[in-house]
Amino acid sequence: MRAIRRGRQRAIEKAASIDIRAALLLTCILASGLILGCQTTGSSREGLTVPQGNRIMIQRGGMHSGTFASRNMTINYSFETKGDKLLVSGTWDIRYRDIDRLSMTLFYLDADGTVIDYHPFFARPQRAVRGRVMDNRFNREFDLPADAKAFSIGYTGRTRLGGTEGKGRVFRHSPF
Repeated sequence: MRAIRRGRQRAIEKAASIDIRAALLLTCILASGLILGCQTTGSSREGLTVPQGNRIMIQRGGMHSGTFASRNMTINYSFETKGDKLLVSGTWDIRYRDIDRLSMTLFYLDADGTVIDYHPFFARPQRAVRGRVMDNRFNREFDLPADAKAFSIGYTGRTRLGGTEGKGRVFRHSPF
């Protein structure tokens, strides 16, 4: 009888040991996946190519202006280079009212239109009477990479009202 009990006890200890090893192995695999996955998310836009029509060529010497129009928004911009800085300012006009949030991203491009760097910047609309956005201006200074020949702009935003389930309407433009 004692031999049977000892046999059962050993079998239970062996099974528990295998369960602990399997749990440790699974934990290591999951942790490795998370660590490796997080390392690649930061540069997910670098290497993408922007079509010619969405590129704004960086010109030196004085202030340069233009208009960028998409389905949802028109951006009137001005820019100039000062040494290794790009100064960008302008206004935007959007077709939606009651903007909850809006973020824009400036993408630096090389001579082939490939993204070499990018900088998110935010235009934080203020609530206004009758749903109009009062402050639609932006003014930013960015470090200018030496090999940047052009830039492009993308944006994403959300309205307070509309959309599905009362969460607001999401709108975006990707230059790709």
